[in-house]
Amino acid sequence: MNPHFIFNSLSAIQSRILNGESKNAYEHLSTFSSLLRQSLKFTSKEFITLEEELSFLKNYILLEQSRMSGGFDYQIEIASDLKTSEIVFPSLLSQPFVENAIRHGLIHSSKKKYLIIKLEGDADSYLFTIEDNGIGREQSQKMKINTEHESFAIGAIKERIEMINKEKLMCLSLEIKDLPTGTRVLIKVVKTKAD
Repeated sequence: MNPHFIFNSLSAIQSRILNGESKNAYEHLSTFSSLLRQSLKFTSKEFITLEEELSFLKNYILLEQSRMSGGFDYQIEIASDLKTSEIVFPSLLSQPFVENAIRHGLIHSSKKKYLIIKLEGDADSYLFTIEDNGIGREQSQKMKINTEHESFAIGAIKERIEMINKEKLMCLSLEIKDLPTGTRVLIKVVKTKAD
């Protein structure tokens, strides 16, 4: 998690307290503490369940949504065949893409903003999609919006995917598509057969 996110989340909570919005501040503090607990727990694990990954993303999105001027809509769609509590996923692999969608795409867009997270397929092969209708990667790079941090994060994820594939723990592929407006990230996961 980006240290600026932690600082900004705490500042937003503090601002709500100072403005007398105690119920709102309490809700955000609860979400923030859940996110920190999850982050500490999940970073020490190589794999977690999809259910845990989605719970972490939801807490992260709720905090970002509350901090962002004008906010954005989000939706999480899960195929009925996917039992997220029983399927493993590399821990916190999707979070940097959600962060990029919000921090580099949606925050700079002037239109109605949305973020969609989709899970399609079954336990043996599924697709994890993260899509936004923000300004897109090209425009973000033109604005020079912290592209060094973004490039490092994506590079580290690609290395991690290579390592998982090499160890044959599961077969992962990553594709990032530029859309007419926004970006789509596709993470394909195929369960490998035990030897």
